[in-house]
Amino acid sequence: MKNLLFLSLLLSLNSYAASNYSKAQERIGRAVKGSSFLEEFILGLNDQGQKIKGVKFIGKGEDKDKVSHLVVAAHHGNETKSVELALQFIDYLRTTNGKDFNNIDLYVIPVLNIGGYDREDRHERDSKNKSHDPNRDYPDPCIVKKNFKLKSTELLASFVRARNITGAITVHGYYGSLTYPWGIYTDNYETLDHKVFEKKAKDAVLENNYIVGTHADILYPAGGAFEDWAYFELGVWSLLVELEDTPKYADDIKMLVSSIQSFPSKRSRDHRHTGSCERRKDAGISRP
Repeated sequence: MKNLLFLSLLLSLNSYAASNYSKAQERIGRAVKGSSFLEEFILGLNDQGQKIKGVKFIGKGEDKDKVSHLVVAAHHGNETKSVELALQFIDYLRTTNGKDFNNIDLYVIPVLNIGGYDREDRHERDSKNKSHDPNRDYPDPCIVKKNFKLKSTELLASFVRARNITGAITVHGYYGSLTYPWGIYTDNYETLDHKVFEKKAKDAVLENNYIVGTHADILYPAGGAFEDWAYFELGVWSLLVELEDTPKYADDIKMLVSSIQSFPSKRSRDHRHTGSCERRKDAGISRP
């Protein structure tokens, strides 16, 4: 009898947890319903066969004149407020008719790590049920390792390439910062575009007063993160938002808007990693 009661409780908890992504999907559906400039898209199927859903904002203008940008949340499933910001940003696009974005096609993926989001777990499981950190699953200029162990990260990388994404913002939590490459272990954290990144980040945080800097200086060095990969491999202007513990979503949306508006219309021309891959002596140890 005790075993049956335990099993019933476990199934009940799993059912409740599984509703997290379902609720996010419902909000996506409500946002795009009846809208002529928002449409739902499917990034692809994750390792568990679940559809990774997103919303495309279709900007005004001729396709030949448009640029494409990306906002993606919940690389880490326990950073649930990142999902809330992404969903509220989609609602903002709907209620404002996307007036802030001309000649821009904007893609928003509220939940990349579905399984982790449902379990409120940082990690994501592959098809063999092995756990991985999604934001350590990308190529890194200073680390030789197996990449794209998860379908979700491989799909996102393919999407960035195929859609010619020019600017990308990933949303995490919870520190209160807006950062940019480099975040890798290196002797010099500044890219050749450092002054451009710094200026745009400082302008973007005027509303919420987040701190700005490179990923490694402000947070901690980490190998295999999306933000560095998108920049060093493709020249994508990539920013990382770390939300505060108690976000002011309206101000954070203004930060997103400012960041997206400030992205150049073309990818970086010189996005090489020019430093040494030796760790700086003061570099800390990244999260597992």
